[in-house]
Parts: sequence; structure tokens; C-alpha cells
Amino acid sequence: MIVLLIWWIVILRNRTQRGRIRYWIWSIVLGLQVATILAAPGNCYEFKHCYEFKQGARCYSNWQIVFGGVPATGPSTAPHWTLVEDAFGGLVVAYGMAVIAAMVSTVATGRRGDRP
Repeated sequence: MIVLLIWWIVILRNRTQRGRIRYWIWSIVLGLQVATILAAPGNCYEFKHCYEFKQGARCYSNWQIVFGGVPATGPSTAPHWTLVEDAFGGLVVAYGMAVIAAMVSTVATGRRGDRP
């Protein structure tokens, strides 16, 4: 949040200048954002036995809900995809670092009216 506030201040100070955007790094940011959303917890019900379940157990990822046939709400006996579920924390950190790197790599190049 603080990084975004600082970035808005930088933008306001340089609003008459053009920016140079590196599309390859922003495409990495977009890819990490999609991966983070898919790895995020989506269904957090534990199935104990017939008609009994509790909330707060290990969560199914959105990836497994979309592509694995797990219901979006309610209990399920499907096995957890632990590799995807455990990757969420690392993906959040990688996404945050990629956003910061992309924002730093976007630089002002000159005034809008100036043409080389």
C-alpha cells in the first residue's frame, strides 16, 4: 500500500512527462497475478463423515475448484492439491516483488509534446 502511495506521488510530480513501459515485465506481473488468484484459498470446509463438516480446515485452491471438480462451497472428499495450495504464500511474495520491479522500471522519458 505504501509503495502505491509513493508511486502516485511520483506520477503526480511527473504528470507532464511520457512514460516508458516495459511490457515484458508487466506481462510477468499479470501472469503472477493470475497464478496468485488461482492458488488462493477458495473452499475451506473439512469433510469429517456423513453430514458433518467444519469450517477452518485446509482450503482447496481456486485452481482445484475451477479445474478439479471441487465444489465452490460445502464439504468435499476430494484429495487436496497441496503443491498448488502451498504455493500461495510464495506467489504473493513474488507478485509483490514483481509489481515493485515493474513500477521502478517504468520511467519518465520526456515531455508529452517533445518528439525525437
